[in-house]
Amino acid sequence: MFDNFVKKCKIIRSAMQRGMIMRRFGRWLKDPKFGPVQGLSKSVGRWLSDHFTANQVTLIGLVICIPMSLFFMLDQYIVGATLLTISLITDFMDGALSRYQQGSRPAMTLDEEVSLTLWKRVNYRGVTHLGRTLDPLADKLRFFLVLYSLGIGYVANCVIVLLTVVAVCLTLMRPIKQYLKLDNVSSNRFGKIKIWAEIIGMAFLVFVPEGYHHPTIVTIVNTVFIFALAFGVFSLLGHIFTGYLSYRRRSWQRIKTAIPVTVESTDTDDDF
Repeated sequence: MFDNFVKKCKIIRSAMQRGMIMRRFGRWLKDPKFGPVQGLSKSVGRWLSDHFTANQVTLIGLVICIPMSLFFMLDQYIVGATLLTISLITDFMDGALSRYQQGSRPAMTLDEEVSLTLWKRVNYRGVTHLGRTLDPLADKLRFFLVLYSLGIGYVANCVIVLLTVVAVCLTLMRPIKQYLKLDNVSSNRFGKIKIWAEIIGMAFLVFVPEGYHHPTIVTIVNTVFIFALAFGVFSLLGHIFTGYLSYRRRSWQRIKTAIPVTVESTDTDDDF
């Protein structure tokens, strides 16, 4: 009997340790910030705060993607590369600006934000759900315009197809998690690593023009995009994992809040 009790205690302790590890991993995964760039991020936010809002910067980077792809298709690589660089800079600036303008204030809830007009949401000084939607949309639009403009015949077709499928899944993950009210739908650490790999891949496509595609360079480029694909899959699995943790935490809170109600109702019956 004592052996059974010890065995049950070990099982409970093991389950608690697994739960703690899962929660820690979930917190690490949902925090996409990298320490070395935090100082620069604050400086950028301070510099831009008097002139723009984060959503304005995001829209600028989004709009630039259209003429950028046209210049690439017209073989105007210098102009296209310049516009691509500006668009990538806006991708860094919008997040830095939104965090700086938000400060220590609590972020708006989705219901509060929906009550505002689109113009007010674009000009809101801080973190918004609109920005969390536009930012990954701009990232994906920029990446795939470059990939489909310059990557056909350079990057393996199967890699391009799989990158597209993963991108669609990640895009659908956001409204699904918002509808289920699971957790924060911002990009996770794996998603940030994926974006950096995509930027490196885009640099190869832009700065190593067609006609200079040495087999070694082609292999390197495909390896970079396969790396981006792998971390895209990790990012997708990470969103599923953090969503599961959020669902489990919410279920446990419901159970805890239901227990006092049951006890209270029992006491009332006894008194009666």
